[in-house]
Amino acid sequence: MLKKLFAWLILLIQYFISKIRLPTGPKNRVFNHIRNHIDNNQRVLNVGCGDGILSELIRLNYSDMYVYDADVVDLRHNKKSSNFHLFDGYHLSQYDTGYFDVVLVIYVLHHVKHRNILLDEIMRVGKTILIVEDILHEPKATILDHFFTFTHRLWARFVCKDKEAYVEFWTKSKWSNTLYNYRANITYTNIPEKKWYHYVDHGMFVCSN
Repeated sequence: MLKKLFAWLILLIQYFISKIRLPTGPKNRVFNHIRNHIDNNQRVLNVGCGDGILSELIRLNYSDMYVYDADVVDLRHNKKSSNFHLFDGYHLSQYDTGYFDVVLVIYVLHHVKHRNILLDEIMRVGKTILIVEDILHEPKATILDHFFTFTHRLWARFVCKDKEAYVEFWTKSKWSNTLYNYRANITYTNIPEKKWYHYVDHGMFVCSN
């Protein structure tokens, strides 16, 4: 009986999500926060670029910007850009140290199980690192935070059909403590989200030397 109820719950959540298509960070909102940290004639790497829309927004607004994309799969709407490469989710060995002026990591790291490996690479190839993430409440995650994590795991497993998907969100303090291991200057900016279903915080960490 419990198995049947759980199966129905999964189907109900899948149906709900498929109908309203909840976003996890509208591209325009994110772009408005990162644009103060990028400029023309820079090399920018978008790690985990997803559909590529954010990169296209940057290209449209900065004519002399060199935008590179990297992801584990190619989900871009516009596949004409030659500055894209598939990678294993951890290693960026084709790029020299300090090759990029800015590295963007937008709603990516909560899917990375061994995130210290990817952080090592990001910090190596980039001069300034912009990390945007969903942020759990302090001092410990609330019940709603746990539900938020649970629904994301369901989405990844049953909607995206990724049985190996990994989802783990952190608090601001845990992120800060981790990032200070890499860079001396870490600043945090809250990204307001007015949608009723986003009950966790959203924030951007700017990591520089």
